[in-house]
Amino acid sequence: MWLKLFCLLQSVLLALSISHYAHPAVLENEAQEALLPDYLRNPFYRTPRVANALARFSWIGPGEELVRERHAEKISRADIYSVLTHAGFVPRRLHGFHR
Repeated sequence: MWLKLFCLLQSVLLALSISHYAHPAVLENEAQEALLPDYLRNPFYRTPRVANALARFSWIGPGEELVRERHAEKISRADIYSVLTHAGFVPRRLHGFHR
């Protein structure tokens, strides 16, 4: 219990220190992952060499900029459903009528 609370507090403090740069959805996901038990976490990402490599490749390069607004979050579920049904990936619903 105390370990989970400590992990959550640590994530919140880290989020506050980098919240100027990180997208709110990323911070929310990180806080939720901090609540997971150790057996559900991937030890690969805790390796210092891997963590440094991921951090280095996530730097903003020439021509890139920070994401302030994710356009994908503006797409409604109804539009996504429509595209998937017209492509044949999802069966159509018959608006209350069942065959």
